[in-house]
Amino acid sequence: MGLVCEDEAVRLAPEHEVAVFTLAYPNYKYEDEDLSYKIFRLKPFIKIGDGGILRNLEELLRGFDVVHLHYPFYGALGSLIKAKKLLGFKLVVTYHMDAQRAGCLSFANNLYDKIYSKKLFSVADRVIVVDEDYFKASKFGRYIGKDKSVVLPNGVDLSVFKPASIKTWLELGHQELTGKKVILFVGNLLPVKNLQLLIKILPNLDNDARLAIVGGGYAEQSIRDLVNEKKLQDKIIFLGNDVSRELLSDYYRVANVVAIPSLSESFSLVAVEAMAGGAIVAGSEVSGLRGRIKNNEDGFLLKVNNEQIWIDGLNKILNLSEVERQIISERASESAKKYSVEEHMRKLKEVYLAL
Repeated sequence: MGLVCEDEAVRLAPEHEVAVFTLAYPNYKYEDEDLSYKIFRLKPFIKIGDGGILRNLEELLRGFDVVHLHYPFYGALGSLIKAKKLLGFKLVVTYHMDAQRAGCLSFANNLYDKIYSKKLFSVADRVIVVDEDYFKASKFGRYIGKDKSVVLPNGVDLSVFKPASIKTWLELGHQELTGKKVILFVGNLLPVKNLQLLIKILPNLDNDARLAIVGGGYAEQSIRDLVNEKKLQDKIIFLGNDVSRELLSDYYRVANVVAIPSLSESFSLVAVEAMAGGAIVAGSEVSGLRGRIKNNEDGFLLKVNNEQIWIDGLNKILNLSEVERQIISERASESAKKYSVEEHMRKLKEVYLAL
């Protein structure tokens, strides 16, 4: 969500006055200088996880023609709805995904949705849908009419994520992966991303298989604990969280397969980024990934959370011939071209101007 919002702000700024409102997270050094847009990092009245209760948005949002919310944003909706009614700006909401919580947070999540989320979609002027199939099965999709919703997939910078000469792991500074069959995972280390599946099945994969992980998140320590418990420290490497797009593009291309074992995906920017560079992608057979990957043509879809299916599938992919890899790689990069960020921005501006 953050990357999509940033891309939109950067590309709108040359022609429009753009401001981004987000939360200020403690113990993090921000580099907000030399931005082409204004950014306001707000201190929440109460902070819970990634969310935080914001007040007085009606003062902050005064004077704007369009307000664009990237949903979910828990804690901001009550004040936003009030501001919309008071100020009359046009409200666009991108419905990225349904929030998924466990335990007592699940109860709070559902309560908040009943009070605010449903009302948000009723007052929104347009709702942007990133994947139509995901939206139809989503929590609020049934309540939002076709007259209000617009299908607009996320965009990828094809000048960064593109086919290029493949560097080696040694050139990228990872000698320990040289000569190995590398499975790359990219994403937040949260339960819904299901990285645990890859860790559990790694001992059953090709002996030269290695798992490389890019990402961080609240569950990072539990992931590291699982790696230690399984005694897989010599087969799993953490490549960090703060990785540039250029380096990430190199990682995608040099990996033998990019694995996305998620329990749920609303779009999967990772799949499109990887495919744009010609990477071989294996993803769970869920709505957001079914919309990106044609199984056995430009990538592979494997049954959700089925360990044996993933073992068989990844072993097959890791041992594809060079000819087979080349065919799938070319198809993947071709399929990703329809998700250019330029096309995304063109359609987004149409949504704004139509209002």
